[in-house]
Amino acid sequence: MIPAPRKHWKVANTIETHLSSLTLVLVGPNLDRKLNLTRFTQQYRDSISHNKCNVEITYFVGVFDAFFENKKHYIEPDLVACFNAGIWGYEEWLPAIRLVLNEVRVPLLVTSYNKHEAGDDEDVLDELKPNKWLWRPEPNPYGATTPRATSNEHGSILKENDYWMCLSVHYNAKA
Repeated sequence: MIPAPRKHWKVANTIETHLSSLTLVLVGPNLDRKLNLTRFTQQYRDSISHNKCNVEITYFVGVFDAFFENKKHYIEPDLVACFNAGIWGYEEWLPAIRLVLNEVRVPLLVTSYNKHEAGDDEDVLDELKPNKWLWRPEPNPYGATTPRATSNEHGSILKENDYWMCLSVHYNAKA
């Protein structure tokens, strides 16, 4: 994945919610290795309200555990999101999820391709006994509207980020 030219960037709702800055750190082992530790910045300005938002995107190629342990590059998140993670099918997620819930102690947002996968993800997350569900799986109003091409034999429809759920520790638990 190579980022689009700046003129094509669009960050939804940052100005509408009156954010003055937004930092996104994209972490994952499947990111293009050429992006590791690169940083892109852009300022957005609402043409009506003239509100500005500075957006910075940084890439860390590797698992979340390695990012967390790398104190030179680690930025404490306010939220961790796992997009179409398939938590139900990949045990590799469990150490990172435990780390987020038990040490990082921020909300964990998980999206799924459909209702069935969301239920499977929910079952795995329930086994981890999270302190608090902010919301259980439900249709994601910001998910894709068109199905993704797939050769899945079960005939189930897959849409990017079709369902979402969010769990956390209690808000006052973070020191």
